[in-house]
Amino acid sequence: MVANLSSNETVIRGLNATHITWSVLENFDLGQICTTSICVLTILLNGFFVTVLILERPLRTSFAVYLIVLAAGNIVNACFQNPLTLAIKDRFGALQLTIFCAIAYFVRQTAVGFVPLVHLFIGLNRLWALLKPHSYRLRHTRRLAVTVCSVTGACIVVFLAPPIILDAFHPHKPFHRIFCLLNMAQPGYVEWSLAFNVIFLVMPEVLIVLLCPLLLLHRTALRQPVQVSQAPPSGSANKTAGTSDTGAEKRVRRKNSLRVLMLLTVSVIVCWTPVNVYYCFWTFFPSLVDNPVFYRTGNMLKILHSMLDPLLFIASLDDLRRACVNRLRCWV
Repeated sequence: MVANLSSNETVIRGLNATHITWSVLENFDLGQICTTSICVLTILLNGFFVTVLILERPLRTSFAVYLIVLAAGNIVNACFQNPLTLAIKDRFGALQLTIFCAIAYFVRQTAVGFVPLVHLFIGLNRLWALLKPHSYRLRHTRRLAVTVCSVTGACIVVFLAPPIILDAFHPHKPFHRIFCLLNMAQPGYVEWSLAFNVIFLVMPEVLIVLLCPLLLLHRTALRQPVQVSQAPPSGSANKTAGTSDTGAEKRVRRKNSLRVLMLLTVSVIVCWTPVNVYYCFWTFFPSLVDNPVFYRTGNMLKILHSMLDPLLFIASLDDLRRACVNRLRCWV
């Protein structure tokens, strides 16, 4: 009898969960469906990207540390910004738990602040590799990359923790339909939110855009033709061949780094600018950006960039592209 009741209760809970899920889907509009699809593709593509970087031993370089951290941040962002997940959680009443909301908001904002900074580190990394290749090979190690990412994460946590911890104990309910947000009525929270947006969202975009002019200043030096000796000494064929191979590898690495920087800059300008403009103006000039279509379009572009990240790096880096193709062939 107890077993039957337990079984019936399980079936009823499953039916209730299914009903809630379908009721959420019925209320979805085209924008939410597109955003959900982008989030699912983001998780799949970045998961595949991380798997290839971990399994392929030649790809386990210092630069790969940034790529793995970036992909992990993209996955967290996609999970927390998926409209389907947030809407189902809202129907179950999870938003009424203020402490739960504080934890969810803390994790989400950590990923939101971390991803732009990792993009900046990747751009600076490629610029360093282009301008000072010898110094880059000697000094940029995996330990340095891990240290940079760890210190950055610690700084974001220190910045986020105090107001979120205080907000968790305020007797208020989250006022947004599907997001866990801070209670902006508390003194200083609006200024703190603006500072977070400027430091962790706007400044990385500005600095990434400034990397291209720095490259243009050194374009002439980077494109100097290689001087080839007219009469190489006899018996030096092996040395000459080795030198040309090394020169070819350098040209390939330089081309890959240039491609990464250019694609990163263009994608950041297109995908980040709308939502960053919104976050900068909504605090003091809400009438200029108070448009749900503008916000949802900008947010969708920002999420779209998380999906495009692995495709961007696969298209830019020849070794990574070959490794991904080989893995797909093995799995298929």
